[in-house]
Amino acid sequence: MVNQKYIEKIKKLQNFFNQKNKLIFVHVDIFRSFKIHFENKKDFFKTHLNYIEKITKSTKLIFPAFNYSFPKNKKFNVKKDISQTDYFTEFYRLNFARYRTQVPIFSSTFNDKINFPDNKKNINPFGKKSIFHHLYLNNGLIFYYG
Repeated sequence: MVNQKYIEKIKKLQNFFNQKNKLIFVHVDIFRSFKIHFENKKDFFKTHLNYIEKITKSTKLIFPAFNYSFPKNKKFNVKKDISQTDYFTEFYRLNFARYRTQVPIFSSTFNDKINFPDNKKNINPFGKKSIFHHLYLNNGLIFYYG
């Protein structure tokens, strides 16, 4: 059950998002966000994802799936390397993400089709062919949830 105080906060936050289904990069600090009652870890993460979707009014969400092991081992596996950003992004990567960018260290995950040039030769995480440049070109937003 959602606390009435949280419903009011969610409504206030929704005012910042003026377009439905806008492209949004979400940085999550789950332990600084809403305090919720949960039965298990999956319920905990799903509830927070629902809050993020309600607040942003969007399903076109991009989450960081950064993996900091690349500088040490010089290998990056899009499917197997975990998201070291936080527990929520790893849960999202495993359960909801349909796509992960191929950029070592600064990869991102999302579940909706986002058309931008992503290939193994494009490893500049902030260059003209990056997810961040794609956000810029599409007037996207960066949202800090936490």
